[in-house]
Amino acid sequence: MKTLCDTLDDFSAAGRVVSLALLLLLASCGSSGPTKGPYDSDPLTPEQAVDAFQIEPGFRIEIVAAEPQVTDPVDIAFDENGDLWVAEMRDYPYDPAEGEPPRSRISFLQDQDGDGRYETATVFADNLLQVSTVLPWKGGIFAAAAPDILYLKDTDGDHKADIKDVWFTGFQEDVTPEARINSLRYGIDNWIYGANAGRTGTITSPRRPGKAGVAVRGRDFRFHPGTGAWGPAAGSVQYGMSFDEWGQRFGSRNTIFLIHAVLPAKYPLRNRFFSPGSPMQFLVEHDDEENKIYPLTEPQQWRIERTQARQKRYDETNLNRVEHLWGRFSAATGATVYVGDSFPPEYVGNVFVGEVNGNLVRRNVLTQDGATFRAHGAVDEDREFLAVKDSWFSPANFVNAPDGHLYLVDFYREYIEEPLSIPMALQERLQMDFYRGTDKGRIYRIVPENGRTDRSLKSGLDEATTAELAATLEHANGWHRRTAHRLLVEKQDQAAVPLLKTMAAESESPQGRLHALWVLEGLGALEPALVRLALSDEHPRIRENAIKMAEAFLPELANVLMARQRDEDPRVRFQFILTLGLLPSNHRALAPLIAEHAEDKWFRKALLSSVGRGGMRVLNRLLTRHAGFFNEPTEGKREFLRELSAIIAAHRSSREISLFLITVDGSRRLENAAWRSAALSGLAKGLAIDGSRGFRIPAAEQVVMKFVRFSDPEVRDAAREAARYLHLPEFVRQSRREVADAELSIEERVRAAEALRAGSYAAVAPVLREMLTSLAPQALQSAAVGTLAQFDEEDVAELLLAGWSGYGPPVRERVAQAMMRRRDRAAAFLDAIEADRVAVETVDAVSRIRLTQYPDDTLRQRAEKLLAAQVSDRAEVLAAYADAVSLKGDLDHGRAVFEEHCAECHQPQGQRARIGPNLSGVNNKTREQLIESILDPSRDIRPNYANYVVVDKVGRIYDGLLAGETAEAVRLRGEYEDQTILRKNIAEMRTSTVSLMPDGLEEDLSPQDLADVIEYMRAGL
Repeated sequence: MKTLCDTLDDFSAAGRVVSLALLLLLASCGSSGPTKGPYDSDPLTPEQAVDAFQIEPGFRIEIVAAEPQVTDPVDIAFDENGDLWVAEMRDYPYDPAEGEPPRSRISFLQDQDGDGRYETATVFADNLLQVSTVLPWKGGIFAAAAPDILYLKDTDGDHKADIKDVWFTGFQEDVTPEARINSLRYGIDNWIYGANAGRTGTITSPRRPGKAGVAVRGRDFRFHPGTGAWGPAAGSVQYGMSFDEWGQRFGSRNTIFLIHAVLPAKYPLRNRFFSPGSPMQFLVEHDDEENKIYPLTEPQQWRIERTQARQKRYDETNLNRVEHLWGRFSAATGATVYVGDSFPPEYVGNVFVGEVNGNLVRRNVLTQDGATFRAHGAVDEDREFLAVKDSWFSPANFVNAPDGHLYLVDFYREYIEEPLSIPMALQERLQMDFYRGTDKGRIYRIVPENGRTDRSLKSGLDEATTAELAATLEHANGWHRRTAHRLLVEKQDQAAVPLLKTMAAESESPQGRLHALWVLEGLGALEPALVRLALSDEHPRIRENAIKMAEAFLPELANVLMARQRDEDPRVRFQFILTLGLLPSNHRALAPLIAEHAEDKWFRKALLSSVGRGGMRVLNRLLTRHAGFFNEPTEGKREFLRELSAIIAAHRSSREISLFLITVDGSRRLENAAWRSAALSGLAKGLAIDGSRGFRIPAAEQVVMKFVRFSDPEVRDAAREAARYLHLPEFVRQSRREVADAELSIEERVRAAEALRAGSYAAVAPVLREMLTSLAPQALQSAAVGTLAQFDEEDVAELLLAGWSGYGPPVRERVAQAMMRRRDRAAAFLDAIEADRVAVETVDAVSRIRLTQYPDDTLRQRAEKLLAAQVSDRAEVLAAYADAVSLKGDLDHGRAVFEEHCAECHQPQGQRARIGPNLSGVNNKTREQLIESILDPSRDIRPNYANYVVVDKVGRIYDGLLAGETAEAVRLRGEYEDQTILRKNIAEMRTSTVSLMPDGLEEDLSPQDLADVIEYMRAGL
């Protein structure tokens, strides 16, 4: 519904550039008192707004409801009676102050005189926190108001909720309102889906208190209203979600206006050792031409002045940059697939998306692209489907309706923006009131010019018989089909079963056949014979869905399912591959599909999710029956081989890995170094999942050592990485020689020190002890510490602490991290501090904070007593550095400070850093906000950068960003390296309240240093 923070990327490509003359003019206009910009507008009445809209030829827009009947609407839903439920987010953009009740609510609207305008409104439920969505179910509604999903129902006919049940709770609520759980939508598969905006949460159900919570980290959510089951759904839609006629799910993000959920969550989870990455396809990238917008409004005054201030900083600091102001999606919302019957046929399946900042609506046409789609604007001219010269117009959402038209939800506020992204001084001077317009809100109907105007919103479905509901599944209007589908599943009337069976087999409507099949599934009456028939249906979307349904009848339908292997439709083949993973001994079917589809990233993910334990059989089948796959080592094919090799290795079968190594060494098809490096790097990745050392593999010594000495550097490096996890005495001996060889480069000796973790402690400890002397380079000392930390021997702690007084600060930090990885070593570390063997002032601030937040209660309490004087109160620190706000910053010195203290974790301009977020867009923040972020970083931690703490069953402790997870393992990204921990070994996993950038930087920064680094950051980092 708005951008969280207009990052530099939002306006870095095409768009309008504010001229210097205009900026000077605007600056002169605002020299005293509140400023009214030339493009700031007063609100229009609903009637004035209708007249002002410019809409695609052939359409008009009508008022359905407006203030005072509705205010601040963000989502609506029609029930089977034709009545309208409205979610009104009246709290936006702030949560209520402590002790104050929330103001958001759900209203119930009726059109009692049948004129198409809803004139009667009743507050159905009040005092809901940032309510975001409504969905009818069994005479009541589901609603989302984080942290809860609620079920609300009126039982006495007064249109006010008497039942208020919490079905699910645990959704993240400490984020901006539009980034909370939203967009509840009933899927054709009889599950209800919700957009979770990539947020965290462990979701529990008060209705089933004995069932463990389900983590939705970075994923959307779904639940089954019949069984009560719940779990994660693929993707991370921000605000606005919709299904097409065939069950494909689409959504919006603020700068990426249309995304598609390609890979359902359940399929990757079955392969314990494969992490496919994001399951979402961006149907347009931010910098694509398709992402340009064509607004009629000009930017508001606050946006112009903020751009002016940024451009001024760029010019003063001689940065060759232009701050673009306008012209691309930055607040996309409400992606909705049109499935009605009043628009011309070519509009069915189009996706409508609102852009709040541009005050417009985009119509998008989808074209199939393999397993996913491409999106492009529906018109060639530089115009939108709907736009208006009214900066208050805020298109938040859309819905299909009983009359076949498309309905538009207009939040209608003067300002839709994250307040923190606008400097406070600018807000105060412009007297920006983010609640200006909270007494307004509109709902519109988009109608074809020549369309029927007598369509009643009273569908009659509320009084329909079971037979009439079944017949409605063939209706031309998708709203009627979906509502009849839902009502049949709600009623659970088995009298519908014979009618549905006949429809599934004989209906001339593809949509009718598909709905009949899924309603039968919802009634528990779907039979193999009907699925068998659907698998050969003439319509590809029914065949695609039938493959999903066949999963409940395997292996009975395995033979008929195999006929879809060569289906002419790519999405049918894609679903076949996903379902194929449920069948044992599937390598014969997988191999030809791999040969055909490995270049496509989505088919590659599907294929790998289906491999299971048969990885070596798949590889052999490729080599013997589909050798053409290996003719050219393209990046897509190499990626497939790399992941396939990782799956083989992760199962840790010595026989399989031995066969794998012999094959990589001996196969003529794999002689190209590009194939060998891919296979060996995959081997290393798979072995790292378990993390144990000294794995004995027949043939490993001969084959791996051959590649360790190979001429090609990629092969050599990949072999060395794999060797770290294997029992290779010769490799250890070679690494011992290299780490002690002063003639080699530091980089080579560091690599050798890291490789020594492959040896026994007795074999490598002496040489590593030598590396910890004060004479060794710090990089080599740090590598030695990292390797020693991998061993479990009791004397490692003493060995690491013995040279503490001679270590430099970077090595001390690495030693402190190593000591905190195990409870016994953390205890030894505290012993050393207590005995003054380790001076407390030589322990870095990061480590001190982590000790006082340690997951072991006894050790944490000890640390708090020992380190209390060293852990600064954040309020006192912020007060002490308050003067930094007014100090003039030095850009050049600020750059040097940043490079010394920040660059290791943070990168500018969208570059990826190892553990810290890139800092593009920090010039949105005030100096006060930046000081707070630097000196008190744990106050506000972005969900994607939450610090996870894992304690395994033997007491080892890991922390870092959550870099990936499968059904078998989780992977944390730390400052120095990734750590993979098998779930079976995890005793505890939780998020930490301490940022990966903990407190204490003030110890290294003076107020002037802080002012300088802020100057550098605000200059256009």
